[in-house]
Amino acid sequence: MNLLNGSIQIERLSGRSVPSGCCRFLLRRRIMTKSKKAFLDKYKHPLWQKRRLEIFEKAKFQCQMCYLEDKTLHVHHQYYEYGKDPWDYPDESLHCLCEDCHKKAESNKKALKELAKIFPPYDAGEMLGYMYVVYKEIT
Repeated sequence: MNLLNGSIQIERLSGRSVPSGCCRFLLRRRIMTKSKKAFLDKYKHPLWQKRRLEIFEKAKFQCQMCYLEDKTLHVHHQYYEYGKDPWDYPDESLHCLCEDCHKKAESNKKALKELAKIFPPYDAGEMLGYMYVVYKEIT
């Protein structure tokens, strides 16, 4: 890479010039990918393996959503806090889920994040009330 008049020229891209803002985005994305990898590596740490086993034992090696025992189990984090190690969360925020239920829980978490973008914080109670009504209708 060569710095050239406020933009970065990347020779691998056929000599095309990329504006500095784009480059900052690409570099930031690259750094986030590295930090995500570093975080995911923590799931191999012995402290996480011990904590994971504690959560499984507390749930009696059974999914806490579908109550099946014969499936691959995961520990689901109800939320994440920046800078916190995966093993530093309270029991109440860690749930033993089978692979299928874990996928559903992650999908639900993503859907809630999208809803949170639409509804302002002061409408959260109304949104939860509506969700409860819809849940009762479909179950």
